[in-house]
Amino acid sequence: ILEKTGLKYGVDYLSFIDSTMLRLWYFSEQSKNVIKIALNEANLPGRFLSSREKEKWGINFSDHKYGDDIFLVNPGIQLNPSDMGGKALPGMHGYDPSDKDSDAIWMANFESSKKPNKVQDIFNVMMEKVDEIERSKV
Repeated sequence: ILEKTGLKYGVDYLSFIDSTMLRLWYFSEQSKNVIKIALNEANLPGRFLSSREKEKWGINFSDHKYGDDIFLVNPGIQLNPSDMGGKALPGMHGYDPSDKDSDAIWMANFESSKKPNKVQDIFNVMMEKVDEIERSKV
């Protein structure tokens, strides 16, 4: 779809094709419009994430490190081939967190004082364990 737009990768845009999402960086407003029209006309099973969704999920970074736009496919769909590999996998994660099959569980081998409420909190829990290990060496 992207190749058929006539735009040049690395000149007009950059993309990273993950198994469940397409991340896009545009180098001009024209490139953005052409790509968004092409993807919308292709009727792919998915959608562009809104700013509100990116804010809610903690990925609305001012430097756009995850892309100017993110196209997320519907649960059960994989983009293939992708930058993750040439074959679809028998199972996948990374879909809309509100999907009924996107449940998660938190398990650890120690009692943390900082229970994670979102994925970004897991780093702090890991650092708590690292600190505990380092203190036990003294």
